[in-house]
Amino acid sequence: MEIKVNITKRYFYSILGILLIILVVLSVTAFNSGGPASNFGHSVDEVDWSKTIIGNIAVTGKISAGTQDIAIVNGLDITLGDVGSSDGPRGLKLYSNSNPAIVIPTNGNVGIGTTPGPYKLDVQGDIRVRGNTYFEATSNIDGAPGTYLVNNRRYHVEKTTTGTFPLDANVMNEFCKDEDGCTITLAAKDWSGASPGLTTSLGPFKLFLSTTTNGWKTSYLDLDGTDSVNGIQNIVTIPAGSPSCYFSDAEIYSGAGAGDNAVGFSLYDNGAGPAIKRCILDIED
Repeated sequence: MEIKVNITKRYFYSILGILLIILVVLSVTAFNSGGPASNFGHSVDEVDWSKTIIGNIAVTGKISAGTQDIAIVNGLDITLGDVGSSDGPRGLKLYSNSNPAIVIPTNGNVGIGTTPGPYKLDVQGDIRVRGNTYFEATSNIDGAPGTYLVNNRRYHVEKTTTGTFPLDANVMNEFCKDEDGCTITLAAKDWSGASPGLTTSLGPFKLFLSTTTNGWKTSYLDLDGTDSVNGIQNIVTIPAGSPSCYFSDAEIYSGAGAGDNAVGFSLYDNGAGPAIKRCILDIED
């Protein structure tokens, strides 16, 4: 017996849709067996966290470990550590090769390479700073307490050949025009064949530059002067008796165009003494 079933295209697509819906429901139910049928995602325990994630991860809201919130992501702000959980404040530790790299306890102090003591910043190891570091010094003017910034940078200059080395005007102004001036030390190394490898020095002494004129004053012999064109003034020279290293307010001291042809300070080597002699100038804020 031959049975023919005539199914129109409309009924065919209806039956196919019903079968697909049944298949989806059965798949979800099988995947979530043991859990609520409405949970279509993965729980934390179902995710294999050992896999490497390549690409972007977008998070808005809290990141938790168990019942504790460890981070909050809100737009461009990321809050780590103490995020206001009910379990109280917490610190933050970042480790590198099983060693503490950055430690921030609940008091807000920061330790680098160590757990910080009673200091805002506690560093275990050496620190290299490329640029300025400023310290706030305490002042009292006519009974009114105040503060001002001190730069602890050192400006180190050496001259190993005959001639003049012009000093950086910006450094001189920054170091020597504040309330406590700058500190000057002039030295000569290998200045005498009879004293190889030795250094003679003069200083440290204070130098103050005027904030309104080109005037200067030093604590060395209570000298003062004006940094002006064609007004050579050697502030300090070394070694005594037969000087060959000069700290001067002359921009150009010898050679072509000899004289003080510009405003500014300089380190000058007159060429006297052994060929290995070095004139050394240190300026500190």
